[in-house]
Amino acid sequence: MAEEPRAEKRKLLKEGSIETNDGWIAAYRYQPGKDPGSSTYVFLNGLGDELASWSWFADSLEGHSRLQVDLRGQGRSLRARMQTHPESDYRIPIAEQSRDLAQVLDDLALDGKVILCGFSYGGGIALDFASRWPDRVEKLALIVPFVIRLDHAFPMQRLFTW
Repeated sequence: MAEEPRAEKRKLLKEGSIETNDGWIAAYRYQPGKDPGSSTYVFLNGLGDELASWSWFADSLEGHSRLQVDLRGQGRSLRARMQTHPESDYRIPIAEQSRDLAQVLDDLALDGKVILCGFSYGGGIALDFASRWPDRVEKLALIVPFVIRLDHAFPMQRLFTW
């Protein structure tokens, strides 16, 4: 009997990837909640992290819908791109990652509002997404969000030290 709930959880867990409109891969892990009308928690990683870095926390929200995602340039997405297109330019604007997130939500038919949880660089993506699609966001939870464009980060650090 104890095995049935665990087997049911595995059946509901959806892992995979989608191809974005311009050929990148966005990997995801989605677990639907008990209430189909409730908001989905969306976890956005820091720049050097991958979707699995949120698993310990996402798994603690059992009963709630939750989505972990590796957007272009992160985790599984980055590894897939390096194998298929090693010559790619990896300077990726946050705006493109926000559009990729919108496409993932659309492809998974997650039409309701989301609760965006962003760590570091993922916090910057969450802020950008919320500014572009405020009607799709219920709440923001930002943990030390990094919001300076990466190509401007080092010069800004020098200015602050002067």
